[in-house]
Amino acid sequence: MTRKLVIFKCMTDLVSIPDYIMKYSEIPAMQRLKNIDMNCGVEKTNLPLFKNIQPYSRFIHSLRVACIIHHFTKDKKQALAGLFHDISKPVFSHTIDFMNHDHMHQESTEKNTKEILCNDSVLMNLLQEDHISIEEIYDYHMYSIADNDTPKLSSDRLEYTIGNSINYGFSTEEEMKELFDDIVVATNESGEEELCFQNEEKAYRFTSIALQCGKVYSSSQDRYAMEILAHLIKDCMTSNIISYEEGVKLSASLEKSKKELETLESLVKAFSEKGPVRQGILKKYLGIFEDLCNERSRMFRPEISFKFESDN
Repeated sequence: MTRKLVIFKCMTDLVSIPDYIMKYSEIPAMQRLKNIDMNCGVEKTNLPLFKNIQPYSRFIHSLRVACIIHHFTKDKKQALAGLFHDISKPVFSHTIDFMNHDHMHQESTEKNTKEILCNDSVLMNLLQEDHISIEEIYDYHMYSIADNDTPKLSSDRLEYTIGNSINYGFSTEEEMKELFDDIVVATNESGEEELCFQNEEKAYRFTSIALQCGKVYSSSQDRYAMEILAHLIKDCMTSNIISYEEGVKLSASLEKSKKELETLESLVKAFSEKGPVRQGILKKYLGIFEDLCNERSRMFRPEISFKFESDN
């Protein structure tokens, strides 16, 4: 049995997603990625390139990468390696690589991948049931269809190019679907399997779109935003305001924090200048003061009565 996953947000053409991918995507370590955005924190800025981009989580990216790998290989181990490839990403993702001085490769945050997977008891039980070892799925770099060096094309690079090109307005879902359908697995000049285009014009078009995305990734706005964020996070860590481990755990508790924040916002609103609680308190004490004034008035100036109302 398979379910369907919309690879492109509004597209009617769907890519099948096997139940095993859905099953593994529900483990706690994967659910954490729902609160980590692909854009590394730059989406929080007001810079022109990023202020209007749509939310794009590591969870959705990872799920789509796994689906793409399955689509081309039908190999469960490769697909799971792709599903888990971002599982160690902390809050702000590759901005932490900047903080670690890993600007070029941006892989420093992957060092804890195996440890995180091994510490997820739900995952370990599932792997045991499916007779899969952790060694076969913790490092997606071992599978060339999942990942390879740029400028080669892998499932990871294909997915985020699709997602970002649509998000930045460089392409449409319809065009990306047409390009996606032209891709096959072939042996490249290095003798390894790679995702390849059959049509040369489509290959040129995809490369052009990928280069447009690359200009964003290497733009002054992107570099500046990530570098500033990296410095801010480093300062917080140096001042013991937050630790790296807390940065990884923070997104896991974010869903709970969101609910707590909504409660706090409701309280703040209730106690705000025109909130119902403040208005109720004000009405009560105005009433007490009004009664006191009218009581004195009846004693000394019975012809006068008082009525107080809040001016907000």
